[in-house]
Amino acid sequence: IALSDIKQCNIIKSYNNNENTTLKNLDLELVNKSSKSNIVINFFNLDEDLIQDFDLQRIEKWQQLIKASLTDQVANKVAS
Repeated sequence: IALSDIKQCNIIKSYNNNENTTLKNLDLELVNKSSKSNIVINFFNLDEDLIQDFDLQRIEKWQQLIKASLTDQVANKVAS
């Protein structure tokens, strides 16, 4: 995945019920700059994993790193 093709990065949380207590899916969505479809990376799926094992902290760390990289790309273009 080329970060130069990515416009933004989002965390998508899906819950098993309306009370937002049981996490069902945890995904990282990479939004493309072009009209290509977005890339979704699954970090947690209740159907496959019975226990969430620091997945929320891990996905937040990846989002932070990707957003920092995207910010650096914009700053480099402005400085050029």
